[in-house]
Amino acid sequence: MLKQLCKKQVPGFRSGESLIILDGDQTAPSGNKNILALPGSVSPERELATMLNDLSDTDSFWDTMPDGYTKQFVFQNHSISDIRNDRDKAKNWFNGQKGYWGRGCSCILRKWKFDNTKSVDAFLTSFDRVLGGVNP
Repeated sequence: MLKQLCKKQVPGFRSGESLIILDGDQTAPSGNKNILALPGSVSPERELATMLNDLSDTDSFWDTMPDGYTKQFVFQNHSISDIRNDRDKAKNWFNGQKGYWGRGCSCILRKWKFDNTKSVDAFLTSFDRVLGGVNP
C-alpha cells in the first residue's frame, strides 16, 4: 500500500517528502530514496516467532518475562509452521502475544536487537542516511 502511494506520487509520499519504513519482507521500489525496510527478510511477526522458537527453554530471556510465559505457552495456539506459512495466523499470533512483551513490545524487541546487532546497526546507518535526505 505504501509503495503504491509512492509510485503514484501522492503528496507526502513523494521521494524526499517523508520517510517510509516497510516490513523486512518488502522491497523498496527503485528510485525512491526515502523508503527502507526493517531488518530481516520476513515480516516482524515471523521474525519474532522464529526468534522465540529458536531460543533454548533455559535462555535468560524467559526469566525476564511474566510467570508462566514459556516457549510452550507462546506456541500453544499456533505452531511455528502455521506462523511461517500463513500471514493471517502470524498476525493473529502476534496480536495475542504482544500484551506479554511490555509497553511497545519492548521486552522482545530488546532481546531481538541484542541478538541482531549487525542488522540493527546497518538499519540505523541506512535510517540516518535516508533521514538526512528527507526535506522537513
